[in-house]
Amino acid sequence: MAQVRDGSHAELVRSNQKDLTYLSQIRSLVNDIAQSLLGVRHVVRWQRELSLFTDMCYFGLTTCCGYQTLGEEYSDILQIDKSGPRLTLPSGLVSILRSTDVTH
Repeated sequence: MAQVRDGSHAELVRSNQKDLTYLSQIRSLVNDIAQSLLGVRHVVRWQRELSLFTDMCYFGLTTCCGYQTLGEEYSDILQIDKSGPRLTLPSGLVSILRSTDVTH
């Protein structure tokens, strides 16, 4: 088995920056789709919920399923738990809740 080391601060920052860049692009696309379907007024009213939905989808489809986020892949880092390199569902959910702003 390959040697596992902690990610450096620079790798973690780069990973987070890359994830934020992709999340911004995805949020913009989701807003455009919602605006074309629902109209501007509804999108403005539900902006926080759409952003939360986008974050939950992004991290749910990556972290919760045991895959790297695009930022982690870019920085060549991998989240692990005590049992090995794949996240379990409970630890994945905790990670998602930490990564998203659920304080409405």
